[in-house]
Amino acid sequence: MEKVGPDLKPLSDYFNVPQKQALIVSLVFALNYDSYSVDIRNLSAYLECTPMKLLEYSEDFDELFNKGILNGQDESEKGMCMLSNSGITINEKILEAIMKNKPMPSFGKEKPSSVIKLLEAFYLLGVERDDEEISTKEMFEITDHLFHSSLDQPLIMKINEFGLGIEDLTIYLYTIWKTVTGTGPADLERATKGIFDDIPQKVEYVQKLLSKESLLTEQDLVEITDADFFPRKDRYRLSVRQGNRQPVRFASCH
Repeated sequence: MEKVGPDLKPLSDYFNVPQKQALIVSLVFALNYDSYSVDIRNLSAYLECTPMKLLEYSEDFDELFNKGILNGQDESEKGMCMLSNSGITINEKILEAIMKNKPMPSFGKEKPSSVIKLLEAFYLLGVERDDEEISTKEMFEITDHLFHSSLDQPLIMKINEFGLGIEDLTIYLYTIWKTVTGTGPADLERATKGIFDDIPQKVEYVQKLLSKESLLTEQDLVEITDADFFPRKDRYRLSVRQGNRQPVRFASCH
């Protein structure tokens, strides 16, 4: 750190992070060129240290994830757990800004003041995606950052315990919003069409959900029923499970 300290100062100033976090970002940036994502194995090999040594920097990794500078393939995990299991990459918006010699992009939509406004913010991200103002990847990145920066909200903390991946989490938040606002059940086809900009990805996710291979269905968090008011047989309604298991208490949202 002492040797590279002077070189890290511009990076530290750009990202507005301590120098040791700037070093982590620079390492991830460099290693992303050799392999799409970085995990604990190639990072420890590059630094010629043991994975246990990297545990000393777990809080720094957490802060970089929470600030939206780093992203993981499995957004339900954070810090060293994410690094061990699925790998990390630099936020795509930051890469674009660096390539165009632009300032550090802001992820700074003001944090909603209540859980209802927070759920609305997640829903409005879906509207932006549906209007093609943002990509699916961008929507997932913003959703993940907003979700994990809102763990002080009891509802969000409870949902976090389910360990959902970003696809399931996005659908679940959308379904909760439709339930809370009285506009549900959600049309599964309409919801996934608005979220996914890649048709094969959308089809694969819907099949996973309908075959009950999703954590949403495995944990009985949602209920899928035939949308019999549609003439087509491949339309389904999606609603928050209200039977023996009611995972969230909507009374806490008011």
